[in-house]
Amino acid sequence: MVWAVGVALSALSCGGAARPGASEPAASEPVAGGAEGAAAAPAGDGDEEHARLREAIVRQEQRIQMLTERVDRLAERLDQQAEAAHRADAAADRAAVGAGRQARPGPDAAAVYAVPIAGAPFRGAKSAPVTVVRSFEFACPYSHRTNATMDQLLADYGNDIKIVYRDFVVHPRHATVPARAACAARRQGKYFQMHDLIWTRAWEGGRDFSAEHMERLAGELGLDMKRWRKDLDGACADELRAGQEELTRLGQSGTPTFWINGRYLSGARPIEQFKEIIEQELALAKERIGKKGTTRASYYKKWVLGKGKKKVE
Repeated sequence: MVWAVGVALSALSCGGAARPGASEPAASEPVAGGAEGAAAAPAGDGDEEHARLREAIVRQEQRIQMLTERVDRLAERLDQQAEAAHRADAAADRAAVGAGRQARPGPDAAAVYAVPIAGAPFRGAKSAPVTVVRSFEFACPYSHRTNATMDQLLADYGNDIKIVYRDFVVHPRHATVPARAACAARRQGKYFQMHDLIWTRAWEGGRDFSAEHMERLAGELGLDMKRWRKDLDGACADELRAGQEELTRLGQSGTPTFWINGRYLSGARPIEQFKEIIEQELALAKERIGKKGTTRASYYKKWVLGKGKKKVE
């Protein structure tokens, strides 16, 4: 119920009344032409009514500001609750596997890994010299945090970057169905429409990843529902399992995980950490492209898939 209230109120903070700033007087300060200005003006027909109206507007703006601040506090608490639940689920999953199993080695951040991308959906330039594989989970709050980071990287690097999307399920009870649902939509050419709906309507709308909700979202996209259901339980189940095995062989164990031209970076990091690696990879690509038959289109295949490690050591 608290989440529903938070969602309803959050509309007030987007495109609503701006908060007072250095170039904008606070609601309690005199405003040219406002209630105080009207009171100081020579009396005349309608001036008193105008002053009352302006005072009412100021009070309304103050209420909107209070509601906006309340929404911010609610959103912060909800994020904290989601992260706590995520950690609890992860701990439960690890405990279920068994305490006696030896931990697997993780990827080497200095190495390059041959991360497959064939057939995976992507945003950005098809022949970009830098490919970022974003391996994420719809039920992971940290994955949700990186949505804005990926959008900013696409805006900042334009034709020099491609972001490939791959699912990795950490919490099977919650994340399996939405991952398959997005896959089934991809097979009808609407992956990103479904991807975006799952984040905005399922995650942000109350963490509802049920099969019934996924089906409603697919229906809204006008998909062939008979085909969608068949792919959901058939081809997409197989694809998700195979993809999980591929990434696990490379040492991945959590989300979000990023592979920047095969270089491992995990977690919801500040954008500057992504850019540091991207700039290094752009410099390398500049040196290599145009030599020994290397083109922008062949760069990932030759230098990442061809020379990268096939498994964690």
